[in-house]
Amino acid sequence: MGVLRVKVGTEWVDLNTSGPPGPAGPAGPTGPEGPEGPAGAGSEEVWIANDAPVDPGIELWFDPDATSAVVQGILPMGGTAGQALTKKSSTNYDATWQFEPPIFATAAERDAAIPAPVVGRTAMLAGSMQVYQGAAIGWTPPWNTSWGTIVKAEKTAVQGGITTIVDVTNMSVTWTAIAGRRYRTSIFATLAGQTVGDLIGGYMTDAANVVKQRAFFMAPTLSGAWWYAPFSVSVEETGLTGSVTRKFRLERNAGTGVGLGVYPDVAAPSYILVEDMGRV
Repeated sequence: MGVLRVKVGTEWVDLNTSGPPGPAGPAGPTGPEGPEGPAGAGSEEVWIANDAPVDPGIELWFDPDATSAVVQGILPMGGTAGQALTKKSSTNYDATWQFEPPIFATAAERDAAIPAPVVGRTAMLAGSMQVYQGAAIGWTPPWNTSWGTIVKAEKTAVQGGITTIVDVTNMSVTWTAIAGRRYRTSIFATLAGQTVGDLIGGYMTDAANVVKQRAFFMAPTLSGAWWYAPFSVSVEETGLTGSVTRKFRLERNAGTGVGLGVYPDVAAPSYILVEDMGRV
């Protein structure tokens, strides 16, 4: 590329010639003629060579094989088509060429490359866009989108003999809710029993057994020795923050049957699911 240097005192200083020329400005008015100055001691010659000129009168030196430190400080080496110049830190000239947003395979790789992100910083992680929301929240999908499944618990083992209200095992979830988000919790279970006409009650509650949603039904006609029925409830909630628990509770609310239970299997599990539905 080459570097043009000018002599300042006894030192040679690189001229910053890296930027493109700007548009020509309008012509200014003609100024008054100044007094004649003294004859200069320098030379109007430009020295073109790899080594510094030995003539003390030469004040311009072009080194055709040098790379300007000024240019190096502004633009890092490397890069490829489609990449953008991105600051790595607040330190002057600390920049790198990368795709924007940068693409990472793992969270550890992302955190190593962006150790001190600012709010609003974006990155692609395993094919999904992420945005840094600050130290309290961290990296999330874009705020104005739904984030999908937050947590899910599945039940594949039978739990029978239910009469009074009990927690259904393996159907409780806990997650850290973020203020300003809307959450939907859903429960699905395959229930069965042996007594027609029992009143069955199913409940979605919090950790303290405060009911958030519920449903009742009468036990249907037997198929052989058993009746079978799907059970489902769901609820959407806002205003949640911090640690939140939702669980499934089941009872024979009225009747005399003793065979009530949850009857899933590996191929058709019962479950409780929490989804992020988007911003409030």
